[in-house]
Amino acid sequence: MAATLKQPVLCLALGAVLAVAVTWLLAATMAIAAPAGFFAWFKSHGALGLGLAIWTLLVAYLPAMGIPAFLVLSAVFRFGRATVASAVSFVAGVLLVMYLAYPLAEGWSFSLAFQRPWWGYGLELSLFAGAAAALLLARGRAGGSPSPGPVPGPA
Repeated sequence: MAATLKQPVLCLALGAVLAVAVTWLLAATMAIAAPAGFFAWFKSHGALGLGLAIWTLLVAYLPAMGIPAFLVLSAVFRFGRATVASAVSFVAGVLLVMYLAYPLAEGWSFSLAFQRPWWGYGLELSLFAGAAAALLLARGRAGGSPSPGPVPGPA
């Protein structure tokens, strides 16, 4: 039992460390300004939120959270088993620090995480995408694909 909990606990700790480590990277990528006219098309079509979601996901959150999460979990899965429990505990470690430890340390309300518009959840999306990509890549490399395999066709 203890051996099966070792990797998820390690992933929980690594997720917490990653959340602290990428804070400055998140600040740097969030400061990247969009090119002139990037949002003009979205604004003219009444979809400014979609433009903001695309920009923050691809330019700010994916490089600052998604790629580091993918790299850390890929390294863990390279030396250990690629389990869903490990990926979920990693994501939980990141989210616990970001939404529990930081607000506690700063005296903020816990509800700040849920007071964003719909397009403001690119951080979580990039974190989930990075973790899922690392898990799928590791399982594919190990031959343990989560899919049942090809469906037999007519003979």
